[in-house]
Amino acid sequence: MRRALSDLAIWEPADDLAETYLQFRALNERMRDILTEYTGEDIHLWDIEHAFYYWQHREEAEVEATTESEPASQPEPETVAVAEPAETLPSSYIPPIVSILPDLARRTDQMIALAEQNGKTVESLFENRLAVCFRILGYKVEDLGQGSGRNPDGIFTYRGNDSSYAVIYDAKSSPEPYRLRTGDERQFEDYINQHIGELQRRGFDNIYFAVISGSFVDEAREAIRGLKIRMPIREVRLLEAMAVIELLENSLRDPEFRLGPGGYQGVGLQDFFVESGVLTEADVREELGL
Repeated sequence: MRRALSDLAIWEPADDLAETYLQFRALNERMRDILTEYTGEDIHLWDIEHAFYYWQHREEAEVEATTESEPASQPEPETVAVAEPAETLPSSYIPPIVSILPDLARRTDQMIALAEQNGKTVESLFENRLAVCFRILGYKVEDLGQGSGRNPDGIFTYRGNDSSYAVIYDAKSSPEPYRLRTGDERQFEDYINQHIGELQRRGFDNIYFAVISGSFVDEAREAIRGLKIRMPIREVRLLEAMAVIELLENSLRDPEFRLGPGGYQGVGLQDFFVESGVLTEADVREELGL
């Protein structure tokens, strides 16, 4: 049920286990009240869980229902698409829930169709899965995007003995390489101004701004220089979605890959934010020596 709620971009677990349970329980109670009022029936929490179970297995149910409805004399055999067996053993550590980030960032036709089937937009799914990805990396994430007014899509933070930092980020889903424009600069300034004071009061001395998309037209040096001159932020990073996936892959493979700055063991995640400009998958691999 948790996977279904996450796939539908309805709910995500919080960092605190007790808070997560209370939110999950309250959401279930709310859904039960709505369904009870709508159906006039006595709805049990098990009914709600079963409904999400059937939703997750809807394709299997549709195949079964179609098969049962066919006449017995149907001459053509039933054809069910079956995944081809893997030619090699899987080696990627990336969970399926975030593996679609690059396609969401590029607004592929498949992602547009899937979003429409689920009553969502590609933009909202991209924002949702980015937040999931940063949580898997180990950050504390504040979702600020869809429906929350003039805000960035989110902020992720790290506080450790070695360092503390915050990244204000905005997601840009585009079929073409993304280009920073004058209007974007003003919008980004508003985002930074709204949150930087509070982040500083919370003790985050290093504050970065990031834009995440499929790819970028150029390094946007003039736009970045202007933002750094006018805003009290350290750096402005343009993250390609595949670079984010590569960072997650390395984090899951290597338990020594830390969220803070690097040390004698090698680079850390913070090291990828201490300079401005575009960060590609190739840049990540080169920095990690892969």
